[in-house]
Amino acid sequence: MTINSLKDRCPLCNDAPEMHAFILNLFLTHKRIMQYSEKIFAAHGFTTLEFDTLATLLRVADNGLMKPSEIYKNLIVSSGGITKVLKKFEELKLIIRIPDPDDKRSHWVEITPKGEAIGLEILKEIIQAHKNNLKATAKELQSMGDKLEKIVEQLN
Repeated sequence: MTINSLKDRCPLCNDAPEMHAFILNLFLTHKRIMQYSEKIFAAHGFTTLEFDTLATLLRVADNGLMKPSEIYKNLIVSSGGITKVLKKFEELKLIIRIPDPDDKRSHWVEITPKGEAIGLEILKEIIQAHKNNLKATAKELQSMGDKLEKIVEQLN
């Protein structure tokens, strides 16, 4: 959506039309990316939350270890939702739980080599699907990625 078409449709958006257009386009981009990605998650037997959990373990885990509370804070979901996902992952041998020697009530979650391989395979498929759909040069993708990373940092 262009700034001018947004101004015409939303008189209240005249205050900051560039921001409104940017946010709207960001939402639409996310929606389109998720439409393709969710098909790939489903083909592997995962929901979006399950894949997000696996990707969080791949991306954020310090030395491959995270507490369940850290996982759900990174995903902004309830602890109950993550408990269910972790139980499934444990049954599938995608993670192991390690008791915390400093806190008997708690444990660490560690992604297994199988979990890592599956997570990376799904990421590879997602990247390939979007590479086929998004016609941009490597330089353009780098530039957009840098700008989005800056926005994420500012929002954190």
